[in-house]
Amino acid sequence: AAAVGGYRTGVRGFSQGITATTIELGVVILKNGGAFANGLGFAVSFGDTKLEFDALINDLNRRGGILGRLVVPVYGYEDVTSADPQGTLCSTFTQDHHVFAVLIPFNPGPVATSCITKAHTLLLNNSTLQPDNSVDPNYRQWLYAPSMVTYARYPASLVHELVAHKWFDGSGGKA
Repeated sequence: AAAVGGYRTGVRGFSQGITATTIELGVVILKNGGAFANGLGFAVSFGDTKLEFDALINDLNRRGGILGRLVVPVYGYEDVTSADPQGTLCSTFTQDHHVFAVLIPFNPGPVATSCITKAHTLLLNNSTLQPDNSVDPNYRQWLYAPSMVTYARYPASLVHELVAHKWFDGSGGKA
């Protein structure tokens, strides 16, 4: 393995998807989200997430990329109208390509979460449901989900907040 700018490259499970000039980033795109939501009676448009990610990545690359490396997107699609919406994500990102990380901006399913993290691929998640309960404890270091409290921490934080708001002292609590 070579060292580039202080970072090792070419070591499977540590820095796959990184070369001296590029970083491959898996990006999950929602397919047929609007049709699915409309079928449930919701008038929702998710926009064109591929165009949105393209614009973001192009801007990032115009500014020099990440640590001087251009970001090369590898797109995977979650088709919410299919029987297995996330069925091809793991193989796309860990077998067909060996991306450095996978960015999934909505709720990842337990199978995709488990498979991607077991492949030692960083899973970046910013959704309302945290997938930490579907990750083998041996692979939790491969999940980064900063947006919400995790299932593992939720009970303790809930009790802390209930105590802080005096729900257990007989006063009925206060917001």
